[in-house]
Amino acid sequence: MTYLLALLGLALLMAWQRHLHLGRYRTVRSRRVGWLTAELRYRDFMEAPNQEAYPEPREERLVVWRLFGFVVYVRRRSVALPSQCDARINHISERDFDARFENDFRLTAW
Repeated sequence: MTYLLALLGLALLMAWQRHLHLGRYRTVRSRRVGWLTAELRYRDFMEAPNQEAYPEPREERLVVWRLFGFVVYVRRRSVALPSQCDARINHISERDFDARFENDFRLTAW
């Protein structure tokens, strides 16, 4: 019984961690089929490849599958943006660089 409670606690802790991590992304599209929900999530950010380098603008998208509201699968893709985007990183639309992503991560596929 103790092992079962420990496993349940670990599963809840991991679900809470995923929930907090996904909170940094904005849901762009969502589909629901019965108990399964598929979401396309998006965010722009600045990332430094290493400590000495200047941060580069990037766009990241996630495909998230949820069953009964719990995350069961996450796929992630990230692409580099042109360097002139760093000045307007908070004003970039999810449609601006849609063509740089694979078909599964494009808005037109959703």
